[in-house]
Amino acid sequence: MGTALVRLVDENGDELAITIADPAGSYRLEADEPGIFRLIGERIGYLPFETPLLEAGRSDGVYPI
Repeated sequence: MGTALVRLVDENGDELAITIADPAGSYRLEADEPGIFRLIGERIGYLPFETPLLEAGRSDGVYPI
């Protein structure tokens, strides 16, 4: 049963939120307001994964990645 640590960081690299993905890889993070962010996924034994910058500004606030 594998899980990963998922972090939400702003464009300066400051951590805004952190969570653990479930075994299916689903997770939920919340930012206080719209902005430009990056997601970083980490798991022991694997290289970290980092997304390009993502702009969050949708009114429903849901972003399937």
